[in-house]
Amino acid sequence: MLINAAELLAVAIFSAKFVSRLRPYNNQPIPALLLITSLLLLIHPATGTAFFQVIYCERILILLWILFTCAYLNYQQHNTQSSFYSTILFGLIGLFIKDTAILLFIVPPVMIMAFGIFNRMQG
Repeated sequence: MLINAAELLAVAIFSAKFVSRLRPYNNQPIPALLLITSLLLLIHPATGTAFFQVIYCERILILLWILFTCAYLNYQQHNTQSSFYSTILFGLIGLFIKDTAILLFIVPPVMIMAFGIFNRMQG
């Protein structure tokens, strides 16, 4: 039970970090962002099902997905080689956790590449 709470805390912290990085030009921290993110995660019924029951692969999948999104956003903003490799690493590990992980780890990059090909996305 303590490991479940630690994984949920890590997901809340990385979710708040992801939301705060979406504002690249404003370096001021958002007050109470971690509190709001934690409250939203805790009152959602899927969080209780995934984290506080015996569904191990969903907990790990959610943790790897938020790490993947944070690393990908860091790569998009700073274009560093370490964030590129960590994005690939979290994506590959996440693909082998569960069969439905393809929707989380493959579809968004493919859509971004498709939008880039058809000039529907900047950057």
